[in-house]
Amino acid sequence: MGSGHAQSMKPGLWEHKVVTKSDSGVMEQAMAEMRKQMASMPPEQRRQMEAMMASQGMAVDASGQTIKVCLTPEEAKQVDIPLADDDCKQQVVQRSGNRMKVTFQCSGPPPSRGQSEVTFQGDTGYTAQSVIHTTMEGRPERLQMTQTGKWLGAQCGNLQPRNR
Repeated sequence: MGSGHAQSMKPGLWEHKVVTKSDSGVMEQAMAEMRKQMASMPPEQRRQMEAMMASQGMAVDASGQTIKVCLTPEEAKQVDIPLADDDCKQQVVQRSGNRMKVTFQCSGPPPSRGQSEVTFQGDTGYTAQSVIHTTMEGRPERLQMTQTGKWLGAQCGNLQPRNR
């Protein structure tokens, strides 16, 4: 691995695992409620819901959410961890070695802002720690998010690159 490319990502299929914790527990309750609702759906409806989410590269389980993203060669060159939300703007504030610090602002709803520290493992993996300030149920909320990403392969299968 050349040190000049410590901060690049391979194009192709990536899997991002996201675990979010809220200081108040509101987020965890909402996720538990969503899982309960999915579990209580008739099997056919649940399969349809899971298939729709899978077609968008998403899955949710007890540990958090898994998102698969097809990264184009152009996106891979930008070395930005793709945000799940198109309403967000991010700015790289520091890069050194295999680490990158990013601030972001999302218009929402609800609006949120925060910062992330990303550590790259070559061009096929990364870990990120984020702190997010937002509003939940009308009250200020602080979320801590841990994200890991790994490159699954050059072929994206039937998952399309996201339109930016």
